Amino acid sequence: MTATTLTPDAAASPLEPQPEGRARTANKALVASQWTLMWWRFRRHRLALACAVIVILFYLVAAFAEAIATTDPNKISNLYRYAPPQTIEFSDK
Repeated sequence: MTATTLTPDAAASPLEPQPEGRARTANKALVASQWTLMWWRFRRHRLALACAVIVILFYLVAAFAEAIATTDPNKISNLYRYAPPQTIEFSDK
């Protein structure tokens, strides 16, 4: 059996035989679900993956905030017990 060498034009033609890797990928894409296709496309976008990791980290910190916190949120500091409330100031500089 002889190996066929394909040019870029022949590889795009549906009448010519396809190399083994491309045919396997095409067959996988034909039977893949919509979620799988979206995941394959999302995985190629490096910035989107980095942002997804950051968002997941934010959710993990929010879920485990009580374990991560270093101080008690209900504790009142004696230094600021009689301090007056601060006014809100807006500046248009």
